[in-house]
Amino acid sequence: MPTSDIDTTSVPFINDKVVHATVFAGLGFLWHQYKKSIIGVSFGLFLYAVGSEIMQYLLPESFGRSFDVMDIVADVCGILLGIVVSIIVNSKFGDLK
Repeated sequence: MPTSDIDTTSVPFINDKVVHATVFAGLGFLWHQYKKSIIGVSFGLFLYAVGSEIMQYLLPESFGRSFDVMDIVADVCGILLGIVVSIIVNSKFGDLK
């Protein structure tokens, strides 16, 4: 959804990059729990992040979407955070699978 459609009145500090990082942290965590491959999960989600930005670039301007390299950076930070949390959870509680 366009950033302008995100309700920031209830949580004033939230912004687009936080949303990107949070979503990809969740994806990174869950996919690592399933796949257990740091390289595979990282590469797959990176391709997804880049692909989604390219698709936004190709959309007509009327959609209100655009390509943003910083979105990819936020996505990668989220991916890494999710994988790190997954590894920590597994080391503390054992394999959740």
